[in-house]
Amino acid sequence: MPSHISSSSPFTPSVDQDFSREREESQSLRWPLHPSFYLPHSVRSVAGVFPTVYGLLGRQVPPALAPHLSPPLFSFLPQGSPRSAGRVLFLLLDSLGFKELAQAPVLSRLYQRHGTWITSVFPTVTSTATTSLYQGLSPARHGMAGHVVWMEPPGLLVDTLRMIPAMELEKNAQPLDPRPWRGAPGLAGLPAGQGAPGMLLLNRSILGSGLSGVNHPRERLAGYGEPLEGASLGANLLAGLPGGWVGWYLPTIDYLSHGFGGVSPEVTQALHQIEENLTWLARRLAPEVLADTTLVVASDHGQSLIQRRVNLKGPALDALTPLTRGIGFSGRVLHVYLRDGLGKPQLQQAAQALEQLAGEHGRVVGFAQARPWLGEGGEEHSLSEEALRRRLGDWLVVLEEGIHWDKTGTPMETHRHSTPLVSQHGGLAWDEMVVPLIVAPLSEVL
Repeated sequence: MPSHISSSSPFTPSVDQDFSREREESQSLRWPLHPSFYLPHSVRSVAGVFPTVYGLLGRQVPPALAPHLSPPLFSFLPQGSPRSAGRVLFLLLDSLGFKELAQAPVLSRLYQRHGTWITSVFPTVTSTATTSLYQGLSPARHGMAGHVVWMEPPGLLVDTLRMIPAMELEKNAQPLDPRPWRGAPGLAGLPAGQGAPGMLLLNRSILGSGLSGVNHPRERLAGYGEPLEGASLGANLLAGLPGGWVGWYLPTIDYLSHGFGGVSPEVTQALHQIEENLTWLARRLAPEVLADTTLVVASDHGQSLIQRRVNLKGPALDALTPLTRGIGFSGRVLHVYLRDGLGKPQLQQAAQALEQLAGEHGRVVGFAQARPWLGEGGEEHSLSEEALRRRLGDWLVVLEEGIHWDKTGTPMETHRHSTPLVSQHGGLAWDEMVVPLIVAPLSEVL
């Protein structure tokens, strides 16, 4: 593990914040079969964030959508948090777990008065969690079951962030058509004129590509380059709205925590800059607009600091691979897709190879055990159980906290100019699963 994130590092977070209450309150989520794993909450989850935004704005959802949606999260918020707003600024900070929140003085202060904890969904990866968040749907309903997972059509592994075949990641692959993959319709897919009026700000590097183009109509997307440009656009959009929401997605914490760890000077510096930009945005607004705006801050998942790596290559993988149609990954989760028509001896061989592969580093979980983690499904417009199985996998290997796969069989990168992967997510560790939610008057950032 790099020295700059070791437990002996002299660096300490800028905010000495104790989140033991959140850990204690979330103990009911521990899986009895494996108590170090924390399961998603059925309704206290990221899938309730956008329904909460609609609730703040007093907007009704189309009747056809209502049965599919997660309920708003007001019952979990402190009494002093706003319950109504003319405008909402929705700030989504990718990978903001509680150890990251502890380094953000302004956001920590807001959390103490107006925050609560919610959970991510499973797997705890951006493509699954942000789809639940923006659409207001469980993974079982929207069908985005992981990062690199099996999709039919075309019947191969797909990177669901970029919407391209996984084997073509290094090529200039054309995005695949996602329309056959969709489950129940959600909030973010509503065209302009339906639902609550709003606009989502995305970094230009991801604007309109891959997952963002799937979840959001083009007329609701705007691009920014530098974060301060995003703050300026956000202020202008809020000022011009007669009522509605402005979303601002920032991937900065995710990028930096992957490369430096969630508790690092780099993440602290980035959080301070985000808070400065947020404060600058609030000061740009006219007093009547500021007083009319509620700030919603949420995250899609947290990060688990990598302490050990498991060599994926070897006899176990060699024995397993011929029995599969593919092996996918959602960060620290392995998706195993068995070939159709395997006999009992081959299934036993696959099971033995999987147990050997997982060893003491993780737990092998069958689809039937993992299926409840995807949340409730539904009949109309939802995926069938068979379709979910073929996407999520026949078996999964979920790694213990702090453990990640070494897919190359080589030590962690040591090149002097590289930024090695030191934190990862996807699994069921507390730091990945439990995340903060803040609903506060925007004026209180000042």
